[in-house]
Amino acid sequence: MNLFRQQYFFWPWFFQVMRAFFNTRPLTTAAVVILNAIGQVTSMLSTLLPLKVILLAGSDGVPRYFQFFIPLDEKSVWIAILSAGTVGLFITTSIIESASRKLAQSASSEILESANEITVIADQGEKATSYFSSFCSIVSYSAFILLVLIVLYWVNFNLLVFLLLALAVEFSFSVWAISGADDINPGKLKSTVLYKLGTYLSILKTINFLIGFFVIIYPFLVGQGYNVLFAIVSIILIRQALNMLSSLLSSCVALAKSRHRINTLVFREHQLEDREHRYSKALRDLFENKNREIMAARQFEFSDEDVHVTSEWMDSTIPAVKTFKINIENEGKTEYYQQQVYPPNRLSNLENEAFLFSHVARERLMAPQIHSRFSVGTFECQICEFGDAVTLEGDSWREWEPKLFERIWACQPPKSLIDAYSASHKVLHKRFSDEFLSRASIAIDSGEEKTVLTTFRYHLKAIVKYLSELPVYVHNPDANRANVISSNGGEDVLVMTWGRWEILPIGSVIPGSFSDDLLTPLLDEVCTKRGDINSNLSAGDLRYANACYLMERAIRGERYKAALENMNFVLHFLQLPYIVSER
Repeated sequence: MNLFRQQYFFWPWFFQVMRAFFNTRPLTTAAVVILNAIGQVTSMLSTLLPLKVILLAGSDGVPRYFQFFIPLDEKSVWIAILSAGTVGLFITTSIIESASRKLAQSASSEILESANEITVIADQGEKATSYFSSFCSIVSYSAFILLVLIVLYWVNFNLLVFLLLALAVEFSFSVWAISGADDINPGKLKSTVLYKLGTYLSILKTINFLIGFFVIIYPFLVGQGYNVLFAIVSIILIRQALNMLSSLLSSCVALAKSRHRINTLVFREHQLEDREHRYSKALRDLFENKNREIMAARQFEFSDEDVHVTSEWMDSTIPAVKTFKINIENEGKTEYYQQQVYPPNRLSNLENEAFLFSHVARERLMAPQIHSRFSVGTFECQICEFGDAVTLEGDSWREWEPKLFERIWACQPPKSLIDAYSASHKVLHKRFSDEFLSRASIAIDSGEEKTVLTTFRYHLKAIVKYLSELPVYVHNPDANRANVISSNGGEDVLVMTWGRWEILPIGSVIPGSFSDDLLTPLLDEVCTKRGDINSNLSAGDLRYANACYLMERAIRGERYKAALENMNFVLHFLQLPYIVSER
């Protein structure tokens, strides 16, 4: 990234937008800029005046730097005046901020109307006000910083010189830090500047303040003498100016990132377009076909030229995770592997999977063995076995689906895994509360529905107790036909990813095609493999767990009618007496 080039594009666009604001609402835009600038000054003065009051009140007599305008016999009067001034400045600052917000809302509404007749983005009124305020704030911040520099020129010229030199050095350092074309795989320093701007600016702001502080106290340390009032004013000025500069830079970066949205809201000739996420761009550049094949060959450390490695894109069904099929041809035989690519915002999936299999053997849950794990840029990859590289379809899936559930249910989670999960997540029965159930009250349209909800809430403790006593298993929402692969010529299967696992009561998730006639022998087989399951557990218990799970999901999805139906099933199953309520 070339910082000078970015500046070249940003500032002409910035002034183009400001010109559009002034063309549409010239007086309001000017008023907001001026009010923001005045607000910065009053905010600074409201910080300075209390210090003056304390210095004056705590001194014997009148300090020499106050004597030019405060006579000794009027000291108490001036303390009262300065105290009242402090209160007045705080009130004035609040009034200015409120007036600025209202004017920004008014101006942004008219700008929106002039550019669009219909809504183009969600909450566009609030966003337009925010953008308008940010543009005006940048102008007022710039004016305030310029004013501070002028004041420092007269109050403390040495401080001004040192600060300008420090800013020049830091700007040059920043240009060097983010230089180069490799934004896809940036180093630690470049990544901090590009993606942790707040942290980076905070560090620079601290360095600059310390430089200013040492320049201010230097005359006192060497005995040269200096006006104490000027020193205090200088400290406050540089602190305010550095805060403004940090806010200005952050606002510029934020506006630049939202440029396509702002253009849509401000300029009639611009239409909103769906921009590609930076992760998608990086993925495309890092994982193009040839790069993938070289990457795979390196992971397998092939030295034989007769070994042929190819990589193919797969349409992934796992949110945000990308998958590639790796084919390794050697001596007439082909082995298959899958490369899974996790972006930074999905690394938790990979870590969750690794945590699960630190407690449970992978083969017990039909998970593939991992060949290697490595990083590419900001992405984390793992290559794992891919069986026969074909999904189960039709009769094969219908044959394997019951076996799949049987084997997953038969895997008893160790206590250490359950405890770790419970420490971080609420298990199903703990997610039920009277407050949670009350969400469904908006959907009550009859006396019968009110009776169901009232009865369920009344018997909640009994319902939760029964649910908590059911055995649990490791549920995988991605154990579906798109993510289950045939292995050993159809003799076995592999469930390719386990990153979104959770602990649930057995039966919480039951395919619609599973009848009680199928569930009963399946459950009997599970009971023979797990010692923690009571032999009295029935298919009805599984349906009970399923109804509770579906009810919880329905309430979270605001499908309250479906939730009430599942509540009714639970009440019937436990044979709980209904508490009749009138509508």
